[in-house]
Amino acid sequence: MPNIWVAKNTGHDLSGAAEKGTVQFVFPDSFSPFKMRDAREIIANAFKKTPPKPEDFILFLGPTSLNVQLAVALIQQVGDGIRCLIYHTRDRVYVVRDISEPWGAGAPAEAIEPQR
Repeated sequence: MPNIWVAKNTGHDLSGAAEKGTVQFVFPDSFSPFKMRDAREIIANAFKKTPPKPEDFILFLGPTSLNVQLAVALIQQVGDGIRCLIYHTRDRVYVVRDISEPWGAGAPAEAIEPQR
């Protein structure tokens, strides 16, 4: 069964997400998102305890800085992409978004150029 990596427990009902895998909270509730050096160590310890697999998901909850650090660590561990769980509010279900193509693959060049 895949893991669903979540930066912090924000108190949301994740029972729908838990149907797709085992929810793994990485950071303690009291952890400050400003302690980025400590964040790397906490992520490394979580990955030692439960090694990430290519079929795992990330569910973005909690502070952005911790989610970004967790996403980068997952990509480094499992290869060139990650699978995200996104909550679809209209249908009230979690949907899978696989972000595994290189940036801009298949997109016209003007679609990936920065806008001025």
